[in-house]
Amino acid sequence: MALRFVVDTNILFASLIRDSTTRRIILTSPIHFIVPTETFNELNALIPELSLKNSLTVAENLELISILSEYLEVIDVKIYLDKLDEAYKLIGQIDEDDVPFLALALAIECDGIWTEDKHSEKQQKVRIWKIKDVIEWLRNKGTNQI
Repeated sequence: MALRFVVDTNILFASLIRDSTTRRIILTSPIHFIVPTETFNELNALIPELSLKNSLTVAENLELISILSEYLEVIDVKIYLDKLDEAYKLIGQIDEDDVPFLALALAIECDGIWTEDKHSEKQQKVRIWKIKDVIEWLRNKGTNQI
């Protein structure tokens, strides 16, 4: 059975900077990736910074985001609305931007959140996966796509 992850924006941002292990995992692995609706607003706000890091134009980055979005299931806020208060209590004082991701993970059946944010581990309700954990899982499953 494939894993189901809520994916934090920092993972997606990293996958947009360059062709990397992170990008290959998103594009080729059997993992099912899920994001809250806020994700694309956050990514679009980061396009100027992204363009500086990957030397692509705004239009090229928008196209790259569009391609990446085909590999993500976007969940409407209505699905996790009733978990926002709980998520805020768990992580909102640490990083308010992470509240929708945690609320989504609390609201749906998933295997955790894929993020590189260290502060995400301060909550204990949802498993946090780092890139090394994802790579290890893929290797254990015999997946050679990374």
